[in-house]
Amino acid sequence: MDTQKPIVMTTKQVVPEGKKSFRISKEGRFIFLCLLPAILVVSVFTYYPLVRGIIMSFQNYTLFDLMNIQFIGLDNFVNVLTSPDFPRVAMNSFYWVFFSLVFQLLFGFMLALLMRKKFRGRGIYQAFVFSRGRCPVF
Repeated sequence: MDTQKPIVMTTKQVVPEGKKSFRISKEGRFIFLCLLPAILVVSVFTYYPLVRGIIMSFQNYTLFDLMNIQFIGLDNFVNVLTSPDFPRVAMNSFYWVFFSLVFQLLFGFMLALLMRKKFRGRGIYQAFVFSRGRCPVF
């Protein structure tokens, strides 16, 4: 006795195993719409200046002649790196960053240690530090 399975016609589209169709739910669209203003603000105020600065670094760009902007490639970088002032300027930048970070670290650490000590007016001091979010002295 030869038994065959009956053929069943379906209107549902069959997705192969391993491949799933991409569909955004209503919740997903709502979440995206809620995040869209933040994404736009970050893009406008972070990524646009970053990309614009990279483009400007390859151009001959002066503020006194904005109509005459020319693409000059890597010439700006070559001029900076071959300048006789470059080592001194680089060391000054290094010193500035190093000492400002050390000062900020030590000053912040001292303020944190001060918050652990018990003294009169400690609660007011802590409220002032936490409400401002930065150094209360300056």
